[in-house]
Amino acid sequence: MHRHFAFAAIAAALVGGFGSASNAAIAYNSETTINPDGTFSRAVPGFMQVLTLSTPNVAQTIDSFALLGIRYNANFAANEVAMTVRFYSNVDESGTSLDALASANLHGSVTYDLPANNAGSYLFTNLPVNVSVPGNKVGVSVSLINKADLTYNLNLAPRLSVGLPSVGSNDGFIYLDQNTNGTFAGSERFQEIGNSSQPGPTNFRAIINATIPEPMSMMIVAPALIALRRCRR
Repeated sequence: MHRHFAFAAIAAALVGGFGSASNAAIAYNSETTINPDGTFSRAVPGFMQVLTLSTPNVAQTIDSFALLGIRYNANFAANEVAMTVRFYSNVDESGTSLDALASANLHGSVTYDLPANNAGSYLFTNLPVNVSVPGNKVGVSVSLINKADLTYNLNLAPRLSVGLPSVGSNDGFIYLDQNTNGTFAGSERFQEIGNSSQPGPTNFRAIINATIPEPMSMMIVAPALIALRRCRR
């Protein structure tokens, strides 16, 4: 009887514990901030920002972009351009850095084909990610690449907003690879003026969902395993 109880406890843990072993939620949201769209007289096909998610500073998984904004400065046909998003820890955020990613740790990347769109803003929704990161401070870089020759596309830029994120935070600066050399130097950290009279804290528009492993499931399973071991003696 004890053995049946132990098996039942394990089954309950697997169904009730592991079945709800994560708590996916919005971890970062800069969509609801003031929305000037930045200044797009120039192309910025590579950009990055260091984000602090609202989640605890523990290992977790970034599992989707509920929203990610890009500015089209020209009309595009479908699948001409690929957007690659990379996720880093330990970014060098000093203003004197020659390459903020020189000693950073890359934890994963994901690439999406851009759809056809006319010139103007485009907001991508529900983009899958599934990248594990060691904590809640994450450097997120975006590269917009021509698929034909793997060069930067010079008619695209980030969709920017100013103000503070409604969920999570950042230091108010975004890296813009204006010289298109593929690196992010400390001198390329900007606060955009956009349509406002003064520069202010700047974000690329994004909503990020993250998942944190739920330790309660293991707390349920452990006693069940001990009970099963005792029943076998």
